[in-house]
Amino acid sequence: MIFTTADETPQAGGKKRRGCLIFLIVAAAVLLILLVTLFLAGPKLMQYGVDKVIDSVESKVLSQLPEEYDRADVQQTFDRVRDAVKSGKLKGADASQKIQEISLTARGALSDDNLTKEEIDKLMTQIKELLAVIEH
Repeated sequence: MIFTTADETPQAGGKKRRGCLIFLIVAAAVLLILLVTLFLAGPKLMQYGVDKVIDSVESKVLSQLPEEYDRADVQQTFDRVRDAVKSGKLKGADASQKIQEISLTARGALSDDNLTKEEIDKLMTQIKELLAVIEH
């Protein structure tokens, strides 16, 4: 059996407490750095994600565009949405509602990877309605 003196026990406990305290300080500093980075980069990350979604939907729509649509007009419509995103115009309850509608329509339309004329019609109508809301 190993016996320790009364003086040794508090020292061992103190070292453990100091080690935990140092760990908590370092963890808090790392967390603070991550939060500041996320706060500063968050809008750019969100814009990047939205740009990728717009690119994906535009690519699908253009690849399956019915003949009666003007390709340049469709591209210009998507460019206007990109400009609205970059300028921060996608704010407010009306814009939020339109974005949700577009998201649901796009998700449903792209679920089978095949867009019908009706799905493209509905999607383009909703996008133009969104643009009308944010540009006025």
